[in-house]
Amino acid sequence: MAKKTKNRKRSKRTIPVAVVLGFLPLATTAISDFQAGGINGLRNTATAIIPYSPANRRITTARLHLGLYPILAGFMVHKLAGMLGVNRAIASAGVPLIRL
Repeated sequence: MAKKTKNRKRSKRTIPVAVVLGFLPLATTAISDFQAGGINGLRNTATAIIPYSPANRRITTARLHLGLYPILAGFMVHKLAGMLGVNRAIASAGVPLIRL
């Protein structure tokens, strides 16, 4: 007698574009800070994610628009697209590897 296999629904691996684009400002900030100051310049990149500045030892939100805010916006757009069914529509249209 042959073995019975379970029917598994395989999901295709896709790239969430909104989330990836949310990390783009942080990547450009990291590259420019590294070119300007080397490894020590990357400390400025950390202040784009964490609202603490080690230079003056204070909490500051001045550089969060270069890192944390776009990342959070990308995750929110991805979540909203999932709730509205945009990702399902993109998949049913046959667009490969991409979703919001």
